[in-house]
Amino acid sequence: MKKIFGKTHKSYYKKILILMFAFVLAVILPFTALLYRKSQQNMLKNINQSNEQVLRQMKFNYTYFSENISALCLSTFFRYDVNAVMYNSEVDYNQLYLTLKNLRDNVLQSQPSLSSIQIYNGQRKEWYSTDSDAAAQGEVLQQFVGEQNSTPKLRPILRKLSEINGQIETSQYVFSYFMYEYQDPSSGQDSYLVLNQNASWLIDNLTGAVAQSLPSSLYLAGESGDIFGYQKEETSVNEEELVRECMQKYISAQAGEKNQGYYVEKYRGKKFLVSYIDLEDRGNYIIMVQAYEQIFSNLIQLRNDFLVLCCIFGIIGIFMLIHLSWKIYRPVNSLVGYVSGLEGESESRAAMEGEDEFAHLRDVYQRTNDVKEKLLQEKKSTRESLRKYLLANLLEESTEKNWEKYRKSMPESGLSSKEERELAVAIFYLDSYTENKYGFTPGDSSLLLETVSNVMTEMLAGYIAEPVKKENSCLVIILGSKEKLLDTADVRDRISYAQKYMKTAFDVTISAAVSHSSRKPEELSSLYEQARKYAGYRLVYGPGSLLGEKECRKNMSNTESTYPRELNRRLKESLKLGSMEQIRGVLDKIQEAVSELSCDNISISMMSLVTEVNTVMNEINMARNLPVTIHFNEMYKRVIEVEFISTLFEELSEYISSILSETYQKKEKENDKEKIFVQTVMEFVNQNYTDVNLSSQSIADYMNMSGRYIMKKFKQCTGISLNEYILDIRMKQAAELLLHSKLPVNKISDNIGIENENYFYRLFKKVYGCTPREFSNRKD
Repeated sequence: MKKIFGKTHKSYYKKILILMFAFVLAVILPFTALLYRKSQQNMLKNINQSNEQVLRQMKFNYTYFSENISALCLSTFFRYDVNAVMYNSEVDYNQLYLTLKNLRDNVLQSQPSLSSIQIYNGQRKEWYSTDSDAAAQGEVLQQFVGEQNSTPKLRPILRKLSEINGQIETSQYVFSYFMYEYQDPSSGQDSYLVLNQNASWLIDNLTGAVAQSLPSSLYLAGESGDIFGYQKEETSVNEEELVRECMQKYISAQAGEKNQGYYVEKYRGKKFLVSYIDLEDRGNYIIMVQAYEQIFSNLIQLRNDFLVLCCIFGIIGIFMLIHLSWKIYRPVNSLVGYVSGLEGESESRAAMEGEDEFAHLRDVYQRTNDVKEKLLQEKKSTRESLRKYLLANLLEESTEKNWEKYRKSMPESGLSSKEERELAVAIFYLDSYTENKYGFTPGDSSLLLETVSNVMTEMLAGYIAEPVKKENSCLVIILGSKEKLLDTADVRDRISYAQKYMKTAFDVTISAAVSHSSRKPEELSSLYEQARKYAGYRLVYGPGSLLGEKECRKNMSNTESTYPRELNRRLKESLKLGSMEQIRGVLDKIQEAVSELSCDNISISMMSLVTEVNTVMNEINMARNLPVTIHFNEMYKRVIEVEFISTLFEELSEYISSILSETYQKKEKENDKEKIFVQTVMEFVNQNYTDVNLSSQSIADYMNMSGRYIMKKFKQCTGISLNEYILDIRMKQAAELLLHSKLPVNKISDNIGIENENYFYRLFKKVYGCTPREFSNRKD
């Protein structure tokens, strides 16, 4: 055994190891990842809170500076000398010089953040500036203003100024504050004042202190797409592209919803933390870019420590898992060795190929259980067959010898007891079970009888019930009382309830017959014959009946052998007269009389009735000019096969009716005449619809009939009037000509037999819902 499991096969042991490793990995690794993730989120949250405070402070500083410059711009705008420069049509150059000098000496000197002041005279279309190159600056400013949809007053607008000195191009960023009185500067029709604030000075004052304390780069981005910023040190990637991406992806997408936020972005192989805040000043934003590795250095160190610790404890855990797995596996190994030893080493080795230990144990158990189940099934099947055989013998011949055989073979059965008890027999029939909503087939009869057997066994709880299947659609149940008396009334109530249940649950109707009860076991075969006689009266009482001595007493005591001869004479007369109403009345009387006969005489009477009807109908048929073929052999078969007498009389009545109706030949001839009439009228209309004089009278003259008869007959055969048919043909032809010809409307009207064009218009619109010209346009 050790050779098998110690060296060659330990698949279950391997599974234990794998599952324990999987469990550890499924718990430890997710926990570690979750812990790291949580730490990262908390650290990111703390850093972002710090960044938010810095950005809010910068926003406050920015607002403070912009309000100061806005106030300075407003006071400058309302200065008398500045207004003179802006609005005078004639320029006093001496006064202009003094004004610009005063602006440089007073305004620019008092505000070191201002780089220049520009004045535009809308009447003279001239630019004046505190700098020397006023015209060039004015041209650049005018171009920038023209690109804007609107220019706000006294609000900073970030823009880029480029200058070319020789072959060297220099650029700087400024915040421009516009002040005007009437029209927007973009129109170029009105005068305005511009104060240009040095963006470098402003951003340095905003970010200088922050840049010293945080490893970050700060940028100021405007709505126009210009970006200006202060960088503490150079980075390996172009951070301005990252800022532009922030503007496009996040800030623009959240416009009007969120004025501050942050996110982590991977750009050109490196990760960055990007924070932004809306300055609420014409789309200007402050954006802070921080290198992820710098601000999360502690977190990265924590991750590395986690990895080292995981490796150390992982190696220790592997040895512990191997030892623990073996402890768990040892009892399994011992059990498999024991079971395999019972089977033999060679058998176990063959069985273990490709299996683990538990699969091997399961196979051993399954093989043992299969053998046991096979023996039990064989025993059960043999015993059930023997039980049915012995019960069938008792039903046919209930002698003491047969009873002794049954008691000896089936000692556990309630019928085997020699105690005196009452017995009875109940027979159940399936009534037309193939005609229901479930679509049962003849092959389902055994299944349905088994269902009836189970239902009746359950319903007859408290009684002994031994079912015996006798025929394809018949079930016999031997009933016995567990006490001394058999309550026949209670048994009938339970059977009636079972009939209703089968109808409700399976849409199957069941007929039943119950015999008398007897305390003598040797009378069981007599009880069976009695139940069969009662069951025979299903012919009379129909499907779903429950029959016994009370229901069948009248029929069984009837000594008449057939129905009255007077009814036979009246049937002959009715058949010769051909009146189906009288025939059905006589057949109802005969059915009523036959239903009171005994079971044997019912079959004989029905055979005699069919023979009588066959004889009379043949005489009537031969007396005709055109006799028809009569197949009465089918009716003889139905007498033998039919389950219910009412069904046979219905079929007989229908068959007689079909023969007496002078058959289908006369009707077919009548139908043919109508078809010829309709076809002739339609052909005449199709050939003469172009004739203006086409009418019912012209058709009547052609067919040599009256016009009134033609119209009535045509409506009767087709369902539409003759005039409606003529109009339909003419309108269809008109539509065809409108779509596939170039004829004018008046010509088309003539071609279909309508002279009045206006009348044609009205008819066409009534039929098609549009005028002929509108209809013809459809082909375009």
